[in-house]
Amino acid sequence: CQRFLILAGPTYANRLWCVVELFCFLKNGGDIDRVTVLPVVEASNDTDEAAADATRALQRELGRFRVERARCSQERDTQKLLGCIEAGFGKYESFNQVVRRIFS
Repeated sequence: CQRFLILAGPTYANRLWCVVELFCFLKNGGDIDRVTVLPVVEASNDTDEAAADATRALQRELGRFRVERARCSQERDTQKLLGCIEAGFGKYESFNQVVRRIFS
């Protein structure tokens, strides 16, 4: 995989399966410089200002990323995937720091 594209909407950081895709890219030799993040926001109206506000709000949320808050629809999947991330990075905060750097 040469590049990794994240279409990051308001729920991205809370959807563990999405985050696991990024984890897999990184653990398979992917470099953070090859990750592109495109914010996907829905503005309440079609003004540029509303879209810019929504984008800034999304960027603030992604800047506070914590994998521990991400979930799957099945709790057993959540526990298994969080265990994989913890095993791969040693601790959650190490992964969180890498992801926050990507989103900055």
